[in-house]
Amino acid sequence: MRHSIFLLLVPITLSSNIISNEIEKYDPMVDSFLYIDQNQKNLPSDIFVMNLKEVITREDPLYNNIKRGIRKYEDRKISINELQYKFDNGSEVEGGKKIIEDIYLVDNPNNFYLAGSVLAAFIVAPLITDISEIFDWFNGEEGESDDPFYDADEEEESRNKRDENIKKLGRYTFLPGVSIIAIGYFGSKIKIAQKEKIINNDDLVMPNLFEFFKKNEIDMAIKIYNKRITI
Repeated sequence: MRHSIFLLLVPITLSSNIISNEIEKYDPMVDSFLYIDQNQKNLPSDIFVMNLKEVITREDPLYNNIKRGIRKYEDRKISINELQYKFDNGSEVEGGKKIIEDIYLVDNPNNFYLAGSVLAAFIVAPLITDISEIFDWFNGEEGESDDPFYDADEEEESRNKRDENIKKLGRYTFLPGVSIIAIGYFGSKIKIAQKEKIINNDDLVMPNLFEFFKKNEIDMAIKIYNKRITI
């Protein structure tokens, strides 16, 4: 009899544990996630985002939006951590701490890297296409067209003309692209001035998640989290 009662209680206990580890909603007032089981301590936003990043996949709804929000969140967190380090080493003044910030010729080299890479990549774009087609052939993904008017020779000629035009464009854009990358890199190393800045505790507070995600994105993220994360 006792054994039977134990067997009945086991699935009930297990199911209650599963439910208790599910997140119910996000509370922006405390910037944390509330569990369905209110006896559980809230889950901090940074832990949620860190775990979500590991489990989200391209097949999940709103993947691109959520990943974009994660990147923005991580960039802001890095920025605040860097600011915290400067704050800890700053000098006490009224209203906070004074720090000295270096000003460089190029403040954000990533924009230069992106623009330069796009321009420089034109010259090798046809090669990338050829490599992709080779992989498709090996994987058996390249097949004959069912179009009765399809002409393989005509398509090959058209593709060669397209590739040649891209290569011609690449000859004009390659060196400027490399130059832009170099300007971004070396410009970010050249210090041109310094400025004083006052940091207070409010500057070190991480914004809540609604600055990085829309409400429907957070709701979907919770569903993904509950589905993939088991404690």
